[in-house]
Amino acid sequence: MSSTVDRHSIDAAAHLCFCADGKYVEFILPALESIRRSAKPGTVIAVDIIVDHHPSPEFCHALEHLCPGKTKVHVIDATQFGDLLEVTHISRGMYYRLLIPELVQADRVLYLDCDVLVRKDICSLFNLPMHGALAAAVVNPFYDASRLGLTQAELYFNSGVMLIDTRGWRESDVKAEVLAYLRQNNDLLQMPDQDALNVVLRGRWSELDPTFNCQVSMLVRHDELAQELAPRWSLYFLSDPAVMHFSAGHKQWHRSNRIKYSKEYRELDSHVMERRRGAVADFVIGRLRQIKYSILQSNPFFY
Repeated sequence: MSSTVDRHSIDAAAHLCFCADGKYVEFILPALESIRRSAKPGTVIAVDIIVDHHPSPEFCHALEHLCPGKTKVHVIDATQFGDLLEVTHISRGMYYRLLIPELVQADRVLYLDCDVLVRKDICSLFNLPMHGALAAAVVNPFYDASRLGLTQAELYFNSGVMLIDTRGWRESDVKAEVLAYLRQNNDLLQMPDQDALNVVLRGRWSELDPTFNCQVSMLVRHDELAQELAPRWSLYFLSDPAVMHFSAGHKQWHRSNRIKYSKEYRELDSHVMERRRGAVADFVIGRLRQIKYSILQSNPFFY
């Protein structure tokens, strides 16, 4: 394990962490830029990056430019997760977040997936009382977790944005519990690390306002969402979320993405575009999604 960028001081108003394997590292910078742009002037942000290979000098320079003197890159041995399940568009890098409490020097860390676009200041999260919870996260709607032993009354959270009590995780040995569950319940897993985290943290996490993790399913099925969130939350956030999480196969860096917030991603200086299935296929798929959601369904969140 080694570091390619050192941080002289860890004091910060917000301490963030991103994790990625080789495939997704380049998308960390746009996500971090969106956070930097949305933060209040003068906000001190520290960021740790957990990756499985040394990033390029250009990446490290850009990282340091966004958070001067407050960055650290941890290069880990990914073989420790080599036997764990990998599914669809979710890479094995999802397991790297389990290392946050032992690598990041902060009492509270906000973990974010690379496929987020932060649109409002999120530093207020660090002042929220957690009342002994080991993590705070947003509910993942429309997800049947009964096969995991969770009852219908128990909430299931999305792990793409998590405020983590690092000391609590270490003292409770959350990492060991999650790894044990993953290795013993392969047949139950659909969203591997997220399923395991929900089981292990059952009754030990607190719910965040959904504006901090507006997921694609919330936009696609917005007309059904009220019954999922009521009476805890209203749907005000859909039209102006603090964090848009492109939590489906069509990411903000794909031209086939027709969610209106993807336009904002392309305005970032560090944005990176990637073909999903090729230029022609992406164009056709994008048009089909436009017809399906924006035109036929009159979904206001698609264009």
